[in-house]
Amino acid sequence: MVSGTRKIHAAGLLVKSAALVVVVASLSLFTKAYASPAAEILGPSVGLDQLLNGGSITVGDKIFADFSISGFDAAGVQVIGIEENGNFGIRLQGGFAAFGNQTKDILFGFSVTVAPESDMWISDVHLDFNGVVTAGYGHASVVETATDPQGNQQLLPPLYVVNPPPVLSASADLVSPQKKIFVLKDVLLVAGGDTAPNKRLGTDAINAVSISQIDQTFSQIPEPGTVVLVAAGLVGVVLTGRRRK
Repeated sequence: MVSGTRKIHAAGLLVKSAALVVVVASLSLFTKAYASPAAEILGPSVGLDQLLNGGSITVGDKIFADFSISGFDAAGVQVIGIEENGNFGIRLQGGFAAFGNQTKDILFGFSVTVAPESDMWISDVHLDFNGVVTAGYGHASVVETATDPQGNQQLLPPLYVVNPPPVLSASADLVSPQKKIFVLKDVLLVAGGDTAPNKRLGTDAINAVSISQIDQTFSQIPEPGTVVLVAAGLVGVVLTGRRRK
C-alpha cells in the first residue's frame, strides 16, 4: 500500500499538534474509566493484515478501504463492522498497550466511501474508545483527522479522545457533505509521564496503559439535490392547499 503509506506520512503532520494538546491536558490527572461503546456488531471480524493490499470491508452503505498502519503489527488488529444509532462504521480491535516506561505511537489510515447505489452523503464523524490506565500512571489518546481522498483539504477539526481525564467520545460535522473521505488516527499510549504527578518512575515501575477497541461511525444525510426537491414539493403542496381555500 504505497499510496496509503504516503497518506500516513503527509496527513500525520496534521494530527501531531493536536496530539500535543491531548498530552498536556491528560498529564494533570489520573483517572480510571472502563467504557465500551454500545455498538451492534455486524458480521464477522477481518484481520487488518488481510485488508492492507487493496482489501475492503462493506458495512451497510459504507465501503472501507485503503487501509494502512504503522507502529503496530497489522496481524494483531481485527476490523469489525458496527452500527450505532443508525450510523454504520468499523471497530479496530487489538491489544494496544504500553508498560513500565514505554511510549507507543500507532497510526491507522483508511478511506470510507458511500456505496454507489446509495443516495446518502457522509455528514459527520463519531469517535469512541476505551483507553484506560490499568496500573500506576500514564495516559491513552486517539487524535483523528479527516481529509478529502487526495489529502489536500481537512474536512473537520481534529477529534480527540483521551483518558485521563476521561473524554471517551468525540464527534464533529464535516465542513460539507462528502461521498468519500480519508481518515487518519494517531493512537498514543504513554506508560508513566514526564511531569508530576505522572513522573516516569523508571523501566521497572508498574505502569500500564491499554486500549482494546476504537469505534468509528459516520452519520449521513440525503443527497443535497434530493432535499431541495422534497422541500420544493412541500412548498407546492402548501401553495395548492391555499389556492383551494
